[in-house]
Amino acid sequence: PHTNFLPPDIYEEFENETSGKFGGLGIEITVQDSILTILSPIEDTPAWKAGLKPGDKVVSIDGKSTRGLSLAESAQMMRGDMGSKIVLGIVREGVKGKKDYSIKRGTIKIKSVKYTDMGGGYGYIRLTSFIENSARDIKKVLTKMAKKDGKIKGVILDLRPVSYTHLTLPTTPYV
Repeated sequence: PHTNFLPPDIYEEFENETSGKFGGLGIEITVQDSILTILSPIEDTPAWKAGLKPGDKVVSIDGKSTRGLSLAESAQMMRGDMGSKIVLGIVREGVKGKKDYSIKRGTIKIKSVKYTDMGGGYGYIRLTSFIENSARDIKKVLTKMAKKDGKIKGVILDLRPVSYTHLTLPTTPYV
């Protein structure tokens, strides 16, 4: 149940996503109750700046209904050339009716490692997604900690909720 065949064009997109940098809107999507749903916008991306929020339902893409589309088909419709515009029809809980959001596609850079210095040789590292640079970025944080405090006494490595985009592309792609 966790295996999917990836045609060459989808595989190429998969490779781009796991590099940590790609063109798109900056959202992670899924299908919940048969409705295309935004899991989260990525901070400082076109989607974030446009005001999209977790839980928003995407009911149309450029005026075309998302009803009956697979996650891969929906993601494909949302991808496009850098600088090009897309209009997402969004239904949000607590807000009447559909609102259209016009968004200009941009470069999306995923930061998979977030770090908080807790002082005294202790640190908190949150891994937000597994991408090509994740191991290198964790190593950088640990090196920074060791230089600052002389010794690492403890690290909290938070893996909740980690995005396994590259492992389960058809269920939670970034666009």
